[in-house]
Amino acid sequence: MSIAGIESEMKWVKKSLSALKHEVIELDNREIIDVFENLESSLDDLFNECEETISDVQSL
Repeated sequence: MSIAGIESEMKWVKKSLSALKHEVIELDNREIIDVFENLESSLDDLFNECEETISDVQSL
């Protein structure tokens, strides 16, 4: 997969995650919200690592 393809997929996941977050908050279940927030944090870390890797590859 190309870098552009990876970036496109990351944008799609971020957009979907945002929509899902709104749905989770509507459930008003603290346990589910906490788990979702942990998932969101883990994905943010993963996206940051991906963006750093993409930047490193592009600078080669």
